Amino acid sequence: MHVLFLPSWYHTSQKPTLGSFFKEQALSLKEYGCNVGVIYPEPVSIKHALTCTPPSQLNDVQINTKRSRYFTLPTLYRINLKQRIVQYQKLFEQYTRDFGLPDVLHAHSCFYGPGGAAGLAAQQIAQQYQIPFIITEHASAAKLSTTPKFETQLIGQAYRTANQLVCVSESLASILRDRFELDRTIEIIGNVVDSELFTPKEKIQDDFTFITVAHLRPVKRVASIISAFSYITEEHPKAKLLIVGDGEDKQKLKTLRESLKLKQVKFIGDSSRETVAKLMQSSDCYVNWSEYETFSVAVHEALSCGLEVISSPCEGPEYVVKKLNGKVAEDATIDTLTKLMFEVLKKTSCGLNEHNQRHAYIDSNFSRDAIAQQLIREYNAIVK
Repeated sequence: MHVLFLPSWYHTSQKPTLGSFFKEQALSLKEYGCNVGVIYPEPVSIKHALTCTPPSQLNDVQINTKRSRYFTLPTLYRINLKQRIVQYQKLFEQYTRDFGLPDVLHAHSCFYGPGGAAGLAAQQIAQQYQIPFIITEHASAAKLSTTPKFETQLIGQAYRTANQLVCVSESLASILRDRFELDRTIEIIGNVVDSELFTPKEKIQDDFTFITVAHLRPVKRVASIISAFSYITEEHPKAKLLIVGDGEDKQKLKTLRESLKLKQVKFIGDSSRETVAKLMQSSDCYVNWSEYETFSVAVHEALSCGLEVISSPCEGPEYVVKKLNGKVAEDATIDTLTKLMFEVLKKTSCGLNEHNQRHAYIDSNFSRDAIAQQLIREYNAIVK
């Protein structure tokens, strides 16, 4: 089976872990004997023309990859979207000259306009070359109403004509059915979790550590986590909070930390997946307080490490969090989060047994093997 991935976002020199779960999927399929390739055109604002790493230096030796970099023009949304689809088409032609025609196209997401739109490109390529295609939708943008009307119509058409439509959670599938009035089957297949890297480790330190991993922007509500943690330190001065990630809110969050005099809050910054795994393994509880999530790889990675998890009601990972005895809040107030953090602190340590049970569930349902088998079933169903 020859599968070509079209990710809407992928790792770049500035964001080396972006779209890591796409690569995980591709590698898992390769391990099952599939011939897997990736094409990705990286959009760059013309304002940043002189600060970019050549795309050839980002190609992956493990996967047949064709990348390009092209410049977008400020404010010209419709033109930039059209140009993006053309860039995918050009890379597809280059790819097939070197690696042959794929049996199936697998596009990841239709959203994020001139910075995404892989599903729209896949639809056009599939129609031109008579290749079956699958769309997996990941994007939390599906919950928003900010997508232009003309683009919303294009996305709905791509969903309806795809040979198979997949979502990473049932809640996201429900949103697509309602928003795009879809009367078709939507399969649920989660993202790959590297269950070999994210494993339980026996913690040596006595201090209790909360951790969150996020792109630091308003929707992640990290300020609420810091505010709730400030009440925790009044009774538990040795408790720690690790914030892993970077983003536009970082300075505001640091200012909040200083105003609350919280030396126990540590900003780690962007980190490799190996570093994130080690940080989780040395922590006790993962906190997800996002406004919305479609899946949340980080939550599942934390569960794979055996951690306790506290989650907001964000319509993404709640089912798995509840199943593995985590805590899902009824609302997203700071008071509620503080209460749940205190509850976790008071809980008697569950030990490695419960940690291993959480890991086993994630491994059975979201490991490379588990996801690869589900995807191959879908490919076989549509390739004739």
